[in-house]
Amino acid sequence: LANVDSDIDITFIKEQLSRPSWDDEIINAGMQAFGKLKRRELASTIKIYVSDEYNQNVRGAALSDWESCAPEDIDLHNMLIAFTEDPSYPIQQQAIAMLGRLQVTEAKDKLQVLLERNTDPNLIVAAKRALEEIGRVEEWTKRP
Repeated sequence: LANVDSDIDITFIKEQLSRPSWDDEIINAGMQAFGKLKRRELASTIKIYVSDEYNQNVRGAALSDWESCAPEDIDLHNMLIAFTEDPSYPIQQQAIAMLGRLQVTEAKDKLQVLLERNTDPNLIVAAKRALEEIGRVEEWTKRP
């Protein structure tokens, strides 16, 4: 529906989120719709689904779609920083990558600690890339 009508009334989609489905596929579909709509006001609904009450597919979709709707949201940034230590490996990786993509300067210390204390090569590479992205924005803002 979001692909067909970007002016859709989101009430219908929100009502579907509580319906039971295998592997939370309805919630996943709702998150995808919200991400395509890119409406800031959807962030408050989306953030509910990043909780560890949901499976990692729902959580990952919710993070991506929250980014689409409100990339500058401080709550999202804080959640991503916290998720760098999430028990779900894919959520950890996604959070680290998003911190770099969103250039969250407040995450620098956390990412540096990850580099120093982590032995997982995938997380180390992701943290280095994120720090490089953050460094680029800091360098750019220092220019006269």
